[in-house]
Amino acid sequence: MLAAGVDPLAIGVSIGVLVVAAIIMTLLIMPVAKATFRTNEAEGSFRAQHARLTDFAEAVSLYRGQALEEQRAATLFDSVYVRSRALYRLMFPVNSFSVLLAGIASTFGAIILAFVIRRDEGTINGAIPTATTVQNGVSAIGSLMQGLLSIPVLYAIVGTLAGLTHRVGQLL
Repeated sequence: MLAAGVDPLAIGVSIGVLVVAAIIMTLLIMPVAKATFRTNEAEGSFRAQHARLTDFAEAVSLYRGQALEEQRAATLFDSVYVRSRALYRLMFPVNSFSVLLAGIASTFGAIILAFVIRRDEGTINGAIPTATTVQNGVSAIGSLMQGLLSIPVLYAIVGTLAGLTHRVGQLL
């Protein structure tokens, strides 16, 4: 019943903001998914090198391969470091935009609820709204918008899963 009194303009603007925010979030999160995979891949290579070195430490020492193994480990560690920094640089705009979206979602929730109250001449479905009713309405609308906007974050989760799978494959 809440949507019955909502101005179509408010619904249209909310949907427009939702679509634009979802597109922006998707564009921000896609490189994060790739960087997450690359970081996990580098960590897996470093761990595989470490495990191999642990298993064959005596042979490396016997054939005086310490310098070569140290150089390999340093190269792999540098790769982990560089990729981790790249991932964190990509995560900053995503996290910042997520915080901004939380505010936007709550604001649009309040605007939509204000339209409902205005259209119903100061009531919600015939009842005078209390502060709790207004707060719950704004929170529900804001939570719905935030939930829908968090769908692109699944790209990063898939990137993490792919990286971990790659890491396990290297250790087998």
